[in-house]
Amino acid sequence: MANYPGQSRRPVENNESRFVISGAMKFYLALFIIVPAILYAIKIGPVDATAQWKQQAPLISDQISDFVKQYQIKYREKQGIDVSKIEAHFQPDVKSVVMDEPIMPLRMPEVISFQGRSTDGFYKGTYHLNEKRFEGSIDINQTPHNVKARIGNDGKMVYDASSF
Repeated sequence: MANYPGQSRRPVENNESRFVISGAMKFYLALFIIVPAILYAIKIGPVDATAQWKQQAPLISDQISDFVKQYQIKYREKQGIDVSKIEAHFQPDVKSVVMDEPIMPLRMPEVISFQGRSTDGFYKGTYHLNEKRFEGSIDINQTPHNVKARIGNDGKMVYDASSF
């Protein structure tokens, strides 16, 4: 084998073959392996969890609103008030729902904190997504009520007996 100017390899001796990879080639091979692996990890982590959150956030917000509104109605019924006879603008209602949304989750969160305002005052609490269980404090007539409820198999809200 002839040596050419600028050639840095030593000549092959005794007919042995060598496989030589330059430093730049090692860098590019590492780059082609590591970068796609990182992109795949990001795609199945934060990107997928954020897409799931955006899809489920309106449903979660509706469930929180139902939790608060139905409690207000049931509380009035326990007090002997016929809610159907109340004028429309005095009906119990939820004015706003603010959820503590995950910023960059690696997976869909199991617990969401929420707060907001209703016709009776402020409320706050937590919603356990997997168990479909609520725990919160709902103000009615400036008195906080600690409320626990869950969504039953039939889709209806089931309140804990200690909530009333």
